[in-house]
Amino acid sequence: MGDLKLLTVEALRGEAECPVRTIRRLENGETKRPQLETVVRLCVALSLRWRLGEALLVRCGWVLRAGVYEDEVLRYVLEHCTDMALAEVRALLQGWGIYLL
Repeated sequence: MGDLKLLTVEALRGEAECPVRTIRRLENGETKRPQLETVVRLCVALSLRWRLGEALLVRCGWVLRAGVYEDEVLRYVLEHCTDMALAEVRALLQGWGIYLL
């Protein structure tokens, strides 16, 4: 398993394309259920492997549902793409005609 990335909030903002305010609200428990794509972008930015990413999703109130197209795509990203930059993941998905994240 790869090493967990340790990033400053500002670096995480850049990597995940997520506002600092959103990250701070998550840190402080002020946001109970952030958008699903936001959580997946954070998982990619932090290089969280599937089990850690899944745990973060659950903590944020999300469960990826089998058979739901968008959820299956996000599961694929968490299982196979967390060693990539978000822009690379987005380009891969767009190459398949998928416009998420």
